[in-house]
Amino acid sequence: MIFDDVDIAVMVERMVEGTPVPLPLVIRRCNEKSVEEIELEIRSAADQPVGDAGDYQLGHRRSAIVTNIYYRLPRFLRVLLMRGALRRPTARKAAMGTVIVTSVASGLRFPGWILPKTMHNLACGLGSVVRKPRVIGQEIAARDVLHLTVVLDHDVVDGAPAARFASRLVQNLEAAVVLPENDAESSPAGTADSDR
Repeated sequence: MIFDDVDIAVMVERMVEGTPVPLPLVIRRCNEKSVEEIELEIRSAADQPVGDAGDYQLGHRRSAIVTNIYYRLPRFLRVLLMRGALRRPTARKAAMGTVIVTSVASGLRFPGWILPKTMHNLACGLGSVVRKPRVIGQEIAARDVLHLTVVLDHDVVDGAPAARFASRLVQNLEAAVVLPENDAESSPAGTADSDR
C-alpha cells in the first residue's frame, strides 16, 4: 500500500515524573508543510504538558484509562494486539506514521552513527555533527559533518531504488534545497551549503 501523505514520527524528550523520557510525536502530512511549520509543531510538542498516560503520545490526547489498561495487560496480550495493528497498514500509519526520524540527544559529540531498530519501513537516524577534514575541490578543509543512517525495509523496497533514494537525500541535504535562499548566502566564508 502506498500512502500519499508522509507522516513522520519523531521522539521529543520530556520530563515524566522527574525522569527524562522520549515521547513520540507524529507530524502529519509533512509533504505539505514548510520547514518552519514542522519546527513549530515540534516546539509546541516540547511545551505540551504531560500529566498522565493519555499524554504519552504528543500532539493529541489519548484516553488515559485505555492506555493504562493496555500497559497493565500481560506482555503476550500486548504483543498480540500490536501484531494485529501492525498487519493493517492504515492502522499502522495512524498509530506511528510512515517514517521515523530519530537522533542522539542534542549536545553529544561523538564521531559515529546510530543504528535505529524500528518497525517503520524507513528510518533516518541522525548522529552528531562533528567537525572533520573534508576534500572540497582540490583542497582539504574543516567542515561540519552530520552522521546520518538510513534504514529501509528490504521487503518493501529493492536495493537499487533504496540506494538512489539515499543518494538523492544526501544531495538535497548538502544543497539545503528546502532552506530559503538567504541561508545559502550567509554560510561561512562564502562557501556554498553543499560544501558544509
